[in-house]
Amino acid sequence: MSADENHTLLRIALQAAVPLRIDQLRTKHISVILDETTCRELGDDIATYGDIVMYKSEKRGETAKHFNQLVEAIARLAYNPGGVTFDGVHYEGRR
Repeated sequence: MSADENHTLLRIALQAAVPLRIDQLRTKHISVILDETTCRELGDDIATYGDIVMYKSEKRGETAKHFNQLVEAIARLAYNPGGVTFDGVHYEGRR
């Protein structure tokens, strides 16, 4: 699969998964959602393993794990004032 095809599939998957995670987080207090330690750990993971999200890992479950961490990070960022735009798609956690 080409990089463009991977990018398109990732974008579609995120558009489905991030709003679901935003809804799940809605039951938590904002201080829990925006916990600095958790957010930093998610950022470190994305920086280290971002390529595994884009190009499937040979190790079973590894791509899914890091995809879910990306979803978690975007959903948490969506709760910041003004939300967050990732790959041209805007996500808003606060209503």
